[in-house]
Amino acid sequence: MAFKPDYGVKLLEEGVSKEAEIHFYEFRFYSITILENDQFSTAVEIPYDDEVYAVSIDFSRLQLDELIKIASRESKKQINDILENDNLPYGTIDILEPFSADITVSLGEQQKSQFETFVPLILKSINLPDDFKESTKETKVYDYLYSKEEVSNVFNNLNQDVDIDWLFSQLEIIDNKEKEKTNFYAECFAILNLICILEIKRISINIYEEIESDLTESIDFCLELINELEIDFKLFILLAGEDFFKSDYYEFDGEIGESQVLEYLISEYYNKVSRKLRLHYKEWQIMLEEFIKNEYFYDTYLDAIKSSSTLEDCYDHVEIMKLYSWANSGFSSSGEA
Repeated sequence: MAFKPDYGVKLLEEGVSKEAEIHFYEFRFYSITILENDQFSTAVEIPYDDEVYAVSIDFSRLQLDELIKIASRESKKQINDILENDNLPYGTIDILEPFSADITVSLGEQQKSQFETFVPLILKSINLPDDFKESTKETKVYDYLYSKEEVSNVFNNLNQDVDIDWLFSQLEIIDNKEKEKTNFYAECFAILNLICILEIKRISINIYEEIESDLTESIDFCLELINELEIDFKLFILLAGEDFFKSDYYEFDGEIGESQVLEYLISEYYNKVSRKLRLHYKEWQIMLEEFIKNEYFYDTYLDAIKSSSTLEDCYDHVEIMKLYSWANSGFSSSGEA
C-alpha cells in the first residue's frame, strides 16, 4: 500500500515550530475518524510544493460539536446519531454532505505506525464568519426559561435543599438544547438535564450510605417540578416519541403513564449528561469530588484516598471503595461499579 508523504512531517522538516499557527481557508471535512478518549480526527490530501500530501487533523469532542454546526441538517443528524451511541464505535464516518470551515491548527507530536511516520495537526480554533456566529448564536437554556430564583422557590416549596448556584453551574456545562430539536422542547431538555445532574449527586450519596439506588424517587420529584413550573407534560410524551413505545419502559395499561415516559427519558438522558460532564472535568475523580463537595462524607473520602498507599489499605474504607469504583466505571445510573 503506497502512502502519500505526510504534510506535518514536511512542515517539521522545513523548520516550522509547534507554536506556529497554520491557517486553512475553506478546509473540507469529508470524514471523521473516532479515536479513543473522546478524540477525533479527519484526513484529506492537499497539493503542496508540486506534490500531493496527506494531512490529518486531530480535535476534541467539544471542537467537533462546534464544527458540525456548519454541517447540513442531514450530516448533523448522521454524525449526532453515531456520537449519541453509548458504546461509541471506533472507525471512520464518511460524511453524507461534506462541509468546509476556516480553521487554525498547529503541529502535534510525531507519531509512528507500522507503516509510516506522521505528524498530526492539532485543531486550535474554528474561525466562523461573524454573520454565521450571529445567526447561530444560541440562548442558553437557563437564561430564558426560568431564573435561579424561580427554580429556588420551587425547590423550597418541595422541601428540597439544593445549592442552586452549584446546580446552574452544572447546567451551564451541559448547555444542551439538542441542536436537531426545536426550542419547542427546550424546557423539557432543561428539566431532564437538571434531574440527571441531581441524580448523579443522589446516587453518590446512596452509594456511600449503602442504599440501593432507585429512580422512582427522582421520577416523583421530576413530576412535581414539571407541575410547579407549569410545563405541559404532552411535550415530554412527544419528545419520547416512537422509540419510547418500542422500548421496555412502555407497558400499555389503558393510558400512557407519566412515570413510564419520565423513566425512559431520564434513563436516556442520564448517559448523555454524565458523558458531557466527564468531558468537562476530564478526570472522573475531579468530577466525583465536585458532586460530593459539601456532603458530610467529603472530608472522609479525601482522607481515605490520601491515606491509602496500598490496595489493601483501600479495603479499610468499603464505602469509599464503592464510590471510587462507581466513578471509575463511568458513573452508571444503577450505582454499580
